[in-house]
Amino acid sequence: MTGNGDILVVEDARDILTMLTVMLTAEGYVVRPAETGESALEAVAAKVPELILLDVRMPGINGFEVLSRLKAKSESSTVPVIFLSAISGTAERVEGLKLGAVDFISKPFERAELLAKVRTHIGRYKLRISLERRALQLSQERDWLAASELKYRTLMEASFDLIYLIDRDETVQYANQAALKHLRRKASEVIGRPHASLFPPQVSIQQKQSLDLVFSNGLPQFIELRTDFGEVVNYQETHLVPIKTPAGAVKSILFISRDITGRKRAEEATKKEQTLTNAVIDSIPGTFYMLDDNGRYVRWNAYHRDKIVGKPEDHIAGISVIDAVHPDDRVLIQSKIKNVLKNGADEIVEVRLLLRGGPAFRWFLLTGRQMVIDGRPYLVGIGVDITARKKLQERFVHSQKMDSVGRLAGGVVHDFNNILLAIQGYAEFLQKSLPTRDPKQADVGGILTAVNRAAALTRHLSAFSRSQVLSPRIMDLNAILVETNIMLRRLIGEDIRLTINPSPVPCAVKVDSGQIEQVIMNLAVNARDAMPTGGTLTMEIGLISPDRAFFDAHPSLPRGPLACMTVGDTGHGMTADVRSRIFEPFFTTKEKGKGVGLGLSTAYGIIKQSGGEIDVESAPGAGAVFRIYLPCAEGAIMADDTVESTEQSLGGRETILVVDDDELALSLTARFLSECGYTVLTAAGGQDALKLLEGRDRVVDLLLTDVVMPEMNGHELAKEASRRKLAARTLFMSGYTDEIITRHSVLEPGLALINKPFSHDELKKKLREVLDGPAYKSKA
Repeated sequence: MTGNGDILVVEDARDILTMLTVMLTAEGYVVRPAETGESALEAVAAKVPELILLDVRMPGINGFEVLSRLKAKSESSTVPVIFLSAISGTAERVEGLKLGAVDFISKPFERAELLAKVRTHIGRYKLRISLERRALQLSQERDWLAASELKYRTLMEASFDLIYLIDRDETVQYANQAALKHLRRKASEVIGRPHASLFPPQVSIQQKQSLDLVFSNGLPQFIELRTDFGEVVNYQETHLVPIKTPAGAVKSILFISRDITGRKRAEEATKKEQTLTNAVIDSIPGTFYMLDDNGRYVRWNAYHRDKIVGKPEDHIAGISVIDAVHPDDRVLIQSKIKNVLKNGADEIVEVRLLLRGGPAFRWFLLTGRQMVIDGRPYLVGIGVDITARKKLQERFVHSQKMDSVGRLAGGVVHDFNNILLAIQGYAEFLQKSLPTRDPKQADVGGILTAVNRAAALTRHLSAFSRSQVLSPRIMDLNAILVETNIMLRRLIGEDIRLTINPSPVPCAVKVDSGQIEQVIMNLAVNARDAMPTGGTLTMEIGLISPDRAFFDAHPSLPRGPLACMTVGDTGHGMTADVRSRIFEPFFTTKEKGKGVGLGLSTAYGIIKQSGGEIDVESAPGAGAVFRIYLPCAEGAIMADDTVESTEQSLGGRETILVVDDDELALSLTARFLSECGYTVLTAAGGQDALKLLEGRDRVVDLLLTDVVMPEMNGHELAKEASRRKLAARTLFMSGYTDEIITRHSVLEPGLALINKPFSHDELKKKLREVLDGPAYKSKA
C-alpha cells in the first residue's frame, strides 16, 4: 500500500465516480474506480483495499449484495465499507449497518464530511491491522520463548554437568538436578543461597575469583579445579558464561561444571605408562623403530634418533627409513619391509645404516614384525650393531682362506694360468690337426683333461685367496657341495673317510656360493679336529617339507620346503654345556694356538645372513651332526651358459688388437684369432699397443688385453685407448680377478672379462658376445 491509503470507489454514475476519484487522489489516496458490483468484487479479489466507498443502488448486483459477498470472505471481511446513497431512509441505513457497513454518506455529500469520514475509517482500519499483527507477533514470541525455555530447561535437567545460574549478588538462582545431586541438597536448600556457602573453602575461593573477573570484564572464563579430600583427589573443569542485559551489562553467570576426575586419572596413568615405555625403549642398547605402511617413521628411540637419523625429535616423524639405509642395501630393505607390512611375515636382515646421514655407516642386524593398529599395519623392529662381529668375521674368513691357499695366490696363480693357457691352446691346435681316428687323439684328450682339472684347482685356490664379497644368486646347493670335494679331501687328510651324498633333485637356494663354501670348510675343519685318529665325515643334501612344530621351533624360517645340508662326523662329540655355546664367538675347546673359536660362529652368521638356520646334535663319544636349513628359492638356477658353436658361426672379419706380456699367450691367441678369420694385431705391452694404435688411420674393433702387465696395466691401456678413441670395445683377460678392474672385489659394471685359461670355443663365444653386444657392456 502507498500514499495515505488504498480506496476502492464503486459508483455506476460516471460523473460522481470521476469526481470522487479526482478529489481523493488530490488528498494523497490511491483510488481504484469500479462502475459495477461485479467489477468491484474482481478488484477486491485482485487486491484488498483499505476502504471501500460503495453505492447502494446499482444495476446488476447492488451494494448490499456486494457487501454481503465481501463479508463472506475472510480476506475482505474486515475492510471498512461506507455506503453512498441518494436515499436517506432509516430502513436502508439499518440494513446496511446490519450487513457490516461502517457508515453512510448521503448524496449529494459534503466534501469535508466525506474526507473526514474517509480519514477516520482508514485510520481505524490501519490501527486495527497493526494491533492484530502485533498481537500475533507477541503470541508467537511468547510461544517461542516458552518452547525455548522448555527445551533448554530439559537439556539442563538432563545434563550430567553441574549447572548453576548465579546473579550479581552471587546468589544461586537456578541449579539443575545434577548439581542438586552433587550437593546432596534439595532445590529449596540451594536456590536463593550464596554460592560460596555451598562449596568447601578451597573451591569457593577459586570460583569467586573467576566470578568477579567475569562480572568485571564480561568475558567467559574457564577454570580447572583440584580438590583434595584426604587421600582422595577430585578434578573439575568449569565454564563461566556471562548473561548480559540488552545494554551489555552482566546480570548473571551461567556456571557449568564437569567432573573430570576419571579422565585426569586416565591421562595421568597414560602419561606414566608412556614415560615408562619411553624409558624402556630408550634403554635398548640399539635401535628401535616403528614404521607406517609407507615405511615412514612413527616412533623411535634415543639411540636411533641420535646415532642414526641425527635430527631433532620434532623433525623425524614422516621421514622414510630408506634415507638411513646404505644405497647398496635399499632394494633389500624395501623388499623386507614390504614382506612384513603386506604379508605379516617376521624378518631378520643384516644391512648397513648410515650414521647421521652418512657417508659413514655401521652394520646392523635388524628385525621387523607387523603390528596392526585400528586396521592399519605398522612395522615394529629393533636393531643391534654387529659391525664388530662383521669385521671379525671378514678378518677370520680372509685369514682362513690365506691359510688354505697360502703362496698359491697372487702372481703365482696368474703365471700358472698363463702356462695352462698355452698348454691348452697348443693342445687344441694339435687336436684339430690330427685325424679323428689318430691314436694320438687320446693323448691330446688326456692333456686337455689334465689342464681342465688344473684350471679348476687354480680357480678354487684363487677364490679362497681373495677377500671377495659376491651378490647372492640362485644356486644348486648340490653343485656347491660337489665342487668343494677336492678341496675337502686335501683339507681333512687321508686318514678321514669323506662321503658326499647330494640330493637326486636340484636344491635351488639363493646364497653367496663363496660364503656357503666357507661354511662347508669350517664344518669340515671342526669335524677333522674332532677326529684326530681318523673317522668318517658324511655330507648329505636333501629337500624337506617340515611340519608346523618344526617351524614353531624355527620361527625365523619361512614356511614352505627347505633345503637341508647334513654334516656328520664320528668324532668325540660334545657335552650339553659345550653344545649350548658352540656358536658363541671366541668359544673354543681347543688348546691354545689351535684355534680362536670363530669357525662355527662364522658359519652360524653366514647361514643366518642367508635366511637359514643351523642346528647341532651331539653327545660325548657319539660324534656330532650339524643340520643347515635354507629356504628354497624360486627361479632358474644359475648355470654355465657356455654354448657349443661352430667356428663358422662364431668367427668374424673384425680387426682385433691382442696385448699380452706373456709371449706364449700372445702368439697362441693371435694364431687362433687369425684362424677364425679376424684381422689380428699384436703388442707385448701397453706403450707398444698405444703406438701401434696411433699409427693406424682407423680404430680397431676390439682391444683384447691382459690385465696384469708391467709399466702400464690393461685397465690403464684401455682407458687411454678409449680416451683417444682408438678402440671401439675392450675385452679383458686375466689369470685372476684383481683390484685393477674391480671395485670392492666386484667386477665394475660395463666391463667384459674372460678368465685364463680359456678354451678356443670359450674365447670365440666371448668375442662374438662382446662384438655383437651393446658397447656399454664392453667399456674401458
